[in-house]
Amino acid sequence: MAKTLRHRKAAPAVTDATKSDAKKNVGSPGLMIGLPCLVLIGLVLNYLRQTHTEDSQSEFVVLSEHAKNINPEGFEYLLHPLSVDKWKTQHWERAPLHIKRVDTKHYDALNSGVNTLDEMLMLQQRESIKPLLLHPETKLTQADCIIVKDGMNKREGFESIYHAYLNGGSLVCNLVPAYWPPLAKFMTSLSDATGYLFLANMYLSPRYSQGFSDHTDNKDGFIIQISGAKHWSIFNSTFIKPMRSQMLGRAHERNVNNFKGSVVLNTTITKGDLLFVPRGFIHHARAGTNQASLHYTISAAKNLEWCDCLSRFLPLFQGLDVSIQVKKFTQSVLTQAVGVECGNRGSGWIRGALPFFYKQKVATSQAEVMLAYKAIITKLKTDMSIKLAPQLDAQPAGRIAFEETFRELLENPNIKGLLDRAIQEDDVYFSYVESLLQNGRQVNKSAEISITSTTVVKLVPKVISVGKIDTSTGVFMNIILNPQSKLRVRFTKELESAVQWVLEQASASFEVQKIPGNDLFEKVCLVRELLRLSAVTIV
Repeated sequence: MAKTLRHRKAAPAVTDATKSDAKKNVGSPGLMIGLPCLVLIGLVLNYLRQTHTEDSQSEFVVLSEHAKNINPEGFEYLLHPLSVDKWKTQHWERAPLHIKRVDTKHYDALNSGVNTLDEMLMLQQRESIKPLLLHPETKLTQADCIIVKDGMNKREGFESIYHAYLNGGSLVCNLVPAYWPPLAKFMTSLSDATGYLFLANMYLSPRYSQGFSDHTDNKDGFIIQISGAKHWSIFNSTFIKPMRSQMLGRAHERNVNNFKGSVVLNTTITKGDLLFVPRGFIHHARAGTNQASLHYTISAAKNLEWCDCLSRFLPLFQGLDVSIQVKKFTQSVLTQAVGVECGNRGSGWIRGALPFFYKQKVATSQAEVMLAYKAIITKLKTDMSIKLAPQLDAQPAGRIAFEETFRELLENPNIKGLLDRAIQEDDVYFSYVESLLQNGRQVNKSAEISITSTTVVKLVPKVISVGKIDTSTGVFMNIILNPQSKLRVRFTKELESAVQWVLEQASASFEVQKIPGNDLFEKVCLVRELLRLSAVTIV
């Protein structure tokens, strides 16, 4: 789902190795006046042994009739007929949602369908090399288009993305709103409704194909189906609400099968549908057998999770005018306990995102953040008091420090200001995302000619007499254009029929949409590759 760019480092996951390091680094002499170092060791080690589990929610499916008098922007348009409030309370970070729509044209107003893909890809090639879109360290573009096939890793070795698509590869384009005006404008309207900044990636899969294998994402994703159909399988996971460093299924990440639970939802989404997949749910998808699938995945540019927020907040808290016992308990026990919970697979409650922050309702939003903060701190206190009960009961000094620390966390009048400072650390990042959307809104159309359904082409004379198809391998087919030029693509009956028809046109001109088959982008790719090999010309 949406790619994170120039992302500040999240709080590190607590693995077995880091737990071991934590054991080594606690309990230094003199860390707390009145609380012996052995008490600290006992408190932390006992906390490391504890676990916490949560129950995942079930799916929710609604059928939507035609949307009437709804402006094609904002969350009301995205979620119709579900209200934004109902989505926030029942689905955000909780449960999948599939909105089946009678109106297959619901998202046509976004002007981001298959017929505009070639133009979008040309803009991507032009805009992606702008300094604004380059990674500050690697200097590589962050608005890239890659090919994936039957796994999570990028596939290479193709002549172009068009060639890769003709060989069954799925096309994934990241940060599309940074260079495609229709989606840049739509992302801006979503931000106005929530206070969050949103970005989107594009996923195009040819028929019979699966791009990604089972995996999880660290952000909730809205999948809007623009064309074709895709079957989705969504599973519970025992690792709830993962942060960026805790995702599953990619080559460098943990084995997804070690965390996979029961099936939550098996469903096929078709043109006009919406599928909402909360972060942490294991999922994969496969295009149908009849035509290609095009969808966009929309997600927040960045979640500020409580783990991340507390990792910034607690050092600020230690700087307040509180007792030395509170400072030392916070540094030596509480900070470690928070780190352990953030790494615990079942502790989604502490990895949850902060409430939406509405710029138009600052006071209300701040009040919601404070309520959520107090709920997190209260739960943390309850869990710690249970897990550390034997040590706290045996050490009165530890009990005193524990109670005083949580009293300060819940009642100190300076807490609100510290939370604001912790949250505002992301302001620079959010300003950068806003500049990406501004760039996308201001992009001018490409001066180059894009290939659409009505583009007219014809074969060049040298191909008319020698063009033929070699399907002897049964898996691939070679399109022979001349003795020195051939195009190797995957063999399907549909593509074979399309190529054969093109070769039979001789000197006649024809529109791209006249090529047999129901995958318009496959036709565009075929024409693009024939243009690259100088086998056709645009009339």
